[in-house]
Amino acid sequence: MSGGQEHIALNRSLSAITVGHRHRTDLGDIDQLAESIRREGMLQPIAITPDGVLVSGRRRLAALERLGEKKAPVWVVDGVSDKLTALLAEQAEQVHHKPLTETEKATLYRELKQILAEDAVQRQQASRFGAEAPPAGGDSGGVVTTPPSRGHGKTREQSALMVTGRKSQNSLEQVNALQGIESDETLPGEIRSFAREQLALIDEHAASIEAAHTQTQALVTVASEVPRDGDFVVPDDFESLARAALEKANAELSAKRATRRQQTRKLREAAATPLPAVVFPVRAFINLWRELDGWWEHYDAETLAESLTPDEWDEVERVLAKTVEFIDGVRVRRTGEQGESTREIA
Repeated sequence: MSGGQEHIALNRSLSAITVGHRHRTDLGDIDQLAESIRREGMLQPIAITPDGVLVSGRRRLAALERLGEKKAPVWVVDGVSDKLTALLAEQAEQVHHKPLTETEKATLYRELKQILAEDAVQRQQASRFGAEAPPAGGDSGGVVTTPPSRGHGKTREQSALMVTGRKSQNSLEQVNALQGIESDETLPGEIRSFAREQLALIDEHAASIEAAHTQTQALVTVASEVPRDGDFVVPDDFESLARAALEKANAELSAKRATRRQQTRKLREAAATPLPAVVFPVRAFINLWRELDGWWEHYDAETLAESLTPDEWDEVERVLAKTVEFIDGVRVRRTGEQGESTREIA
């Protein structure tokens, strides 16, 4: 089968479909979807790889299982066995689609970023030593070709665009940091629980990602500065210490923003300051007038009179007045020089 082709295989056994790791952890209201499928049938088959790995349609699969179905029509998609294409296929699914939560987006973003970085290394090696080695993770089948690497920042931006369609890498990185704190077993349980609570609030759109990240990082800072022996014990003034750390973090953030605003203001002031005029050579002056020679033959006076706005005509008048003033100055100097030369000869 050629790369990137699809064909339908009827009545694939649901038990033969391998779900594997999915970024979606909350499938949402399966009963409603199951009822829709029962009434109207499945509008689009589930997509799987030739070896039976689910590509898209996790919620439809769960709905069919809820209905007690044993078999279902599926699309067998060739060329999606590589990790990157499978991730993108899962992310791009739109039929019966339940939007990913913020934490699911962040997990997908983290894996995409890693895969793109690995892909860049492989292509760099191929360009240096030849493209003999096959790509990791199986044949791509030509379905997806990743763009060349443009550095760590570009990889982050590109991964964010793939997941959210926006340059949201900063927010996704903050969620990744919260996920790292929540899973870091070297941190006190209280800190990990707080991070877990913040991630839940973010998924419920009940907390700002930036605020949750700042608060959790403040708690981590407090925990690192509180002396302890053995197990972590929350001190009596832990909340006040956390608030102090948060205020410190906010103050530092405000200071950075103030510095950026000041730098931006200075740049704007510098841009608004007129630079000294650059004096061009005589040859440039001659070429200018040679280029202007006959310009009046290419315009219609009646059309210009009707079409030019007052501001545009004022600009023409200003340039013309300055031109006449400059030419008069040159003429006077030339006349004076010629007069002096004539008197010397006499």
